[in-house]
Amino acid sequence: MGYLTKIRLDIIAPLFARLPRFKGKYGLARLILGNALNVKNRVIKTPDGCQFFLPSLREPIGFGLLIDGVYEPSSLQLILKILTKNAVFLDIGANIGCFSITTAK
Repeated sequence: MGYLTKIRLDIIAPLFARLPRFKGKYGLARLILGNALNVKNRVIKTPDGCQFFLPSLREPIGFGLLIDGVYEPSSLQLILKILTKNAVFLDIGANIGCFSITTAK
């Protein structure tokens, strides 16, 4: 991994995760991060302490986690609101487990 790619992924991408959602955030992130999004098999830690293995940063789930620190935050909030302690949660088609890992925590 090149120096510029490392800076983009280790410094710039986490800054985006701290920004609130705004119109054009994803487009701006794609422009600034550029070819760094071609990196495969990256592990990221989300603000809530979960870790995810991202096979591709260009795939919507991986990109959402990289840029927002969460994938589909409104869906996740609803799930966390509904689930009670020791509830059973089936995440059918879980992909990389964005909801499963977070709810298990």
